[in-house]
Amino acid sequence: MAYPLRTQDGRLAIEIQAPEGIRAAALFVYAPGEIPLGDLSTAQSWRLGTALAQVHRVSHEFQATVQRDDLTLEYLLDQSLETIAPFLQRNPEDCDYVYGVVDDLRSSLIHLPTDRPYWTICWGDPHSGNAHFTDEGLVTMFDFDQCGYGWRAFDLAKFLNVSLRTGISLKVREAFLGGYQSIDSIEPFEIDALQALTLTAHFWSWAIAVNAARVHNYSRLDDTYFTRRIAQIKRLRSKDWQLF
Repeated sequence: MAYPLRTQDGRLAIEIQAPEGIRAAALFVYAPGEIPLGDLSTAQSWRLGTALAQVHRVSHEFQATVQRDDLTLEYLLDQSLETIAPFLQRNPEDCDYVYGVVDDLRSSLIHLPTDRPYWTICWGDPHSGNAHFTDEGLVTMFDFDQCGYGWRAFDLAKFLNVSLRTGISLKVREAFLGGYQSIDSIEPFEIDALQALTLTAHFWSWAIAVNAARVHNYSRLDDTYFTRRIAQIKRLRSKDWQLF
């Protein structure tokens, strides 16, 4: 992973005044290699999957000494819904549908275990744009802005969410999961939860995008934007969700 450099007075991060409020800023070493041209090959996807599994494995024994953000259902779903819902009020049918989906997701995921190894430190944003690959096949991961304690299966689902949205092929997605499972096996109940967790990642990334647009480019939040997002939810809920 790319690691942060310390300031002259020994700090790993500083505070800056951003348009949306106080933000933390850090300077990291350059990650060797490049972002994959034309997106991931199956070999690169496998390697990224193994790297994520290794991060999860070494994270099991890490104990936080400061207040941490957890990738809980309250944060991923409830707070995301609070951000999205006001923009759906003009269409009560869409609003009711979204609330119903969130209720279903919460019911299906609430019983997932929150102990090791299932609950660990997650990258939060695993995809091909957040990793550099060298010609020798080495991978360096970066952009841990969305890092937090959560279900390891959620990290897998976040990769699937980005991949499905950007049109990455099924073979590449399967290679990622295969690479992960070459390091750590995934329990059947985690595999069964991937669809719901991918939908959860959809809501979370949707809320992040809405918050960013409210600060930087409010005009993006038109009816078409929300219609497209809801259509994506319906595809992700279908029995053939992995085929898109």
